[in-house]
Parts: sequence; structure tokens; C-alpha cells
Amino acid sequence: MKKNIIIIITIITALLIFLSSIIANEIIKQKRLNKMAYNMGKGAADFTAGIENAESYIDDFSYNYNTGEVEYHPNITLEMYNRINEGMSQDEVISILGNYDNKIDGDNSYILEWGNAYSPVNDSHWIQIVLDSNTKTVLSKYQVGLQ
Repeated sequence: MKKNIIIIITIITALLIFLSSIIANEIIKQKRLNKMAYNMGKGAADFTAGIENAESYIDDFSYNYNTGEVEYHPNITLEMYNRINEGMSQDEVISILGNYDNKIDGDNSYILEWGNAYSPVNDSHWIQIVLDSNTKTVLSKYQVGLQ
């Protein structure tokens, strides 16, 4: 009788170990699937954001079929520049001008740039905003060629 109980307990233990390993494998598999789905979703979101960013600049350029040159027409304006004030936050500036084209880091400040200061195809149009590195607020601003 004792022998039968030991055999039954051994079988039940073996079944529990077997079932727990199956459950653990399924949990691991589900976590991997969730991570893959997350990564695919993030990749798709990053791709979409990249496309939207590229599309936001597509109207800034035109092709002159007579000369074969690309002409740059920036989407930044003097009106936008004039809305920027000393003390504004970086987020407020970006909400007016959109994502910046370049960032130049300094010691206690940094510069964000919009437009093209060195356009070889036409007049330069650009904005530079100097921000405090600690507070991320506007210290000064500069523009060239905006109308």
C-alpha cells in the first residue's frame, strides 16, 4: 500500500513538474511575442513619424526643369520668428517653428537652427535661437533672409 502511495505521489510530482514547465514555456513564449509586437509597433510608429517629418519638408523644395537646379523655399517666416520671445521654453519655440534642423552645443547654452544658412541654390533663410542649457529657455534669437 505504501509503495502504491509513493508511486502515485511520484507520478503526481512528475506531472506537476511537467505541467509547470509547459506553463513556464508558454509564459516565456507570450512575453517574446509581446516584445516582438511592441518592437514592430514601435518600428512602424518611428517609420510613420519619419515619413511625416520628410513630408513636412517636401514643399520646401522645387525642381527647376529648365536649369536642372533644386530651389529651396523654407517654411519659416518672419512672422514666426517675431513670435519668439526671450524667456520662452524650448517646447514653446518648437511649437511655433517645428522641429529644428540643427543643434549646436555650447558650455552654458546651445543653439537650435531652422532653415539653411548656406544655401547654394538661392538666398539663405534661417533662424537661430540661443537657449540656456539649464533652464532650456530662450536667451536670444537671430534671423537672416526672412520676409
